[in-house]
Amino acid sequence: MRRLLSTAFILLLLAAAALPSEASAKRIALVIGIDQYDNLQSNQQLKKAVGDAHAVGEAFRSLGC
Repeated sequence: MRRLLSTAFILLLLAAAALPSEASAKRIALVIGIDQYDNLQSNQQLKKAVGDAHAVGEAFRSLGC
């Protein structure tokens, strides 16, 4: 799962970098990180989803998105 998120993040960064600055200024992103799910046992809960979402958000901000 982490590899999939990392790959998606890299693809999003590449796509954002390829956009003209005018187009990227009009774009927004909704980044959600959820660590705790009601239907999962404690040993199945995520540990870093919230931190990953913060990192993705910071990366987008640093790109001016």
